[in-house]
Amino acid sequence: MDDIKNQEYEEVFESKYTPKMELMYDDVFHALFQCFPQEHIEFLFSPPMIIHPVMYVEYVLLEFIKYAYFETVEKFPLRHFIPYSSSDDNHSERMRYARSLKYTQKYKDITYQLLIENEDINSEQKKELEVLLKKDMSDIHNRLEGYKLSEMDFFEHTNIQELGIIKSIVENRISSTKKVSNACFLDLFDAYDRWVGNLIERSRKSDEDMVFASIAFFTLEWKYSMELIYLVAGYMEERQIEEVDYYTLLGLTRSIVFDSRLGGKISHDSRMIKERQYVIEDLITNDKSNTMAWFLRDKYVEIAVGLTGLFHNMTSTEGGLYKDWFKNNTTMEDWASFFEDYDVFSCWHEKTWTNKKIRNARKLFGMLSPFGENPDFRA
Repeated sequence: MDDIKNQEYEEVFESKYTPKMELMYDDVFHALFQCFPQEHIEFLFSPPMIIHPVMYVEYVLLEFIKYAYFETVEKFPLRHFIPYSSSDDNHSERMRYARSLKYTQKYKDITYQLLIENEDINSEQKKELEVLLKKDMSDIHNRLEGYKLSEMDFFEHTNIQELGIIKSIVENRISSTKKVSNACFLDLFDAYDRWVGNLIERSRKSDEDMVFASIAFFTLEWKYSMELIYLVAGYMEERQIEEVDYYTLLGLTRSIVFDSRLGGKISHDSRMIKERQYVIEDLITNDKSNTMAWFLRDKYVEIAVGLTGLFHNMTSTEGGLYKDWFKNNTTMEDWASFFEDYDVFSCWHEKTWTNKKIRNARKLFGMLSPFGENPDFRA
């Protein structure tokens, strides 16, 4: 156990973290080894190792920062972002965003139904999923207050209108050559890549912009997996892999419920957008009898979903949730120092598409989409 714990541990302090963020790293690192059964940690991080504990602790910090950011950021009614203009008598701009809100709510409702129908989800987990449901506007207070949006919420709705690739993925049109031609496919990804470039530029302006841009990109890649799919499609082409195991892809990208080795069922989103890129060669295989790939997949899911879900519900020594303790004891400056070191934009890649790679990507998008018609995988 000590060998696992000490591997590369000192290297983290060569980072650009603020002193407070270094203390947070140290605290989470030791919590990993002190708060979970020793045999479980040995299983997760002993060779063959799928994720190094140093990498994992950094990821937990990202999860806590994301939580703290959304818990503390100020929210405003829609009119804050789109003020009334006498030249817009029909309120067309607000109506456009209202339609966007309605559009996204439709797919949140579908996602909610798909998740709660899982017989493995308990009543407490179902309660947590209610965040996906539409705000109750039958209450007069809610109607007067209106929908409250953070800058990030508004930014995401702007993306839906400006980034055609998101709608193509959500509606599962991208998997069909009849609905999205190869030329259109390339145009959609080109627009997305330009968008990422603009976000990278924004991240360099200030601490606030660094945190905002990093979380925005993390959220987009977690939800739509465009970079992961590009890499897996290329790996499939290189190794002549025709099919990818559905449960492996699900374990890399989605909210899942599984039987943990610790006992009981754990549910959480699988969203290690940096770390999952390192494990493609270990988990993606053409050999259905490759038991090592399935063993490593189980390790990955236990780490990315199980362990992370437990960290999210862990109580601190001072009482209350660990993530709330983190929120109350860190600042925007601390978070920005983390993203200076933990570069989420390293997940983005300049892309070279071939027809085979496009066909592979269409398959993968179709496998991940619970919406729309059955995908068309023809060239």
